[in-house]
Amino acid sequence: MNSTRHPVPPSVRIFVEKHPQGPVPEVLEVFSPDAVVTDIEHADKPPRVGHDEIREWLADTAAAFSFKAHIIGSAQSTVEVRIEGDFPGRTADLSFAYQLDDAGRIARLDIG
Repeated sequence: MNSTRHPVPPSVRIFVEKHPQGPVPEVLEVFSPDAVVTDIEHADKPPRVGHDEIREWLADTAAAFSFKAHIIGSAQSTVEVRIEGDFPGRTADLSFAYQLDDAGRIARLDIG
């Protein structure tokens, strides 16, 4: 990751800060209605498309693990996020590549 910090769009910042809480309205509102979320680490699972599937994914994650997330770096259209919690390994650094729609909502999120 480039050490130069780029501004992080509000929708991405809200997602990172709030997604450990599960499918709260503030998290779902940052996604476009037809957003696509792909977890590259779990290529065997299909992408989540739309608010219903994203809500389910957020609920499943919140039910399975307790964790906190914070941004540790940023570049154009990518943020590096440190996740700390009660999952195997207890800490993980992930890259979130995103695309925004014209309204500034997340249209695509690739987690890897």
